[in-house]
Amino acid sequence: MESSRYAPPKADLGSEGTAGSRSWSTLETPATVWIKRIAAVGLAAGFFLPLTSCSEHDYSAATAYDWPSFGCCAAILLFFWPSACEIALSFVTQSRPELSNPWPRVVLIAGTLLGITWLVYWGSHMRYGAIVAYVACASYAIGLGVLIRRKLSV
Repeated sequence: MESSRYAPPKADLGSEGTAGSRSWSTLETPATVWIKRIAAVGLAAGFFLPLTSCSEHDYSAATAYDWPSFGCCAAILLFFWPSACEIALSFVTQSRPELSNPWPRVVLIAGTLLGITWLVYWGSHMRYGAIVAYVACASYAIGLGVLIRRKLSV
């Protein structure tokens, strides 16, 4: 005899008849949207703040490489992709909600953390710009994590 207290919860079936069929954009709360947008702006600001210092100079991501070079373009992408992504998603998610899937952004934010770590340990001392960049990355990841948790609990 099976008790109902041990029975798994019934999934909320969406309009397509499958569990978890709600789109990513409908699961987004205003709080997670603003957390990710503020984190994206913070990460963009971290591009100009000193990340590391050597004996005589402070180095930001903006001054670490000469323009034009591969390193400079990589640093720009590293710090500005969340801003570009949030701007694009604010326009596109109404017409194409499937594009708001957070999994590619999870991979990109992990790569961003690795890239910032590489830039920081290029010098000898970590500066306040690195802390701003790390906090912004963590905040963006938290915003994505809340969205993923909401999707998995549907």
